[in-house]
Amino acid sequence: MFRRLGKLLWAWELYSFVRNFSPTAYLMDKAFEYVFERLTLWDYLFLAGAGVLSLAFVVEFLDGLVQLVLTILRGVGLWHDVWPNWPGLRWLAHPTFGGVLAWFFIGLALSLALLVWLFHFLRRLWPEGSTGDVNRAYGGAHVHVVWQNGGGAPRAWSSAQIRPRRVVSPTAWGFLLFGWLLQVLMWV
Repeated sequence: MFRRLGKLLWAWELYSFVRNFSPTAYLMDKAFEYVFERLTLWDYLFLAGAGVLSLAFVVEFLDGLVQLVLTILRGVGLWHDVWPNWPGLRWLAHPTFGGVLAWFFIGLALSLALLVWLFHFLRRLWPEGSTGDVNRAYGGAHVHVVWQNGGGAPRAWSSAQIRPRRVVSPTAWGFLLFGWLLQVLMWV
């Protein structure tokens, strides 16, 4: 038995060595490090709020499935009780049509919020970009113009023309807050 455990330990060490020192593992490690360096506090707050809302969304989905099975069992005559009937879990019993509709819109708002956040975050993965003759600093709200207009004068853009890249999109926050509002209204 100890020989088999020793062989398993040796195989695990070999696997760990290959995983930690292979070129693919090195590239994946650098890619994750690069991505996590660009996450800000606002990104973490947004993702935490979206994670808790998605957890509530999944609980509502599972509850809907349980209630569907219980409704079928009550219709057949195999179940005569109502579950759950405890004070803390009454909001889970018997989802209404309005509850199902709200659940659908919560999922839609959550999906849209995550897609908008992902779109804006993917644009943040490139530290500098070049569009035509204009170099934009993606880390901030300012634009550095490196070319000159026809008359030789540099063309200046105001910082209001390009949204700052270090903050979460207000559209993503709006969708997330709308989803949370619907979730709170379902609980009340």
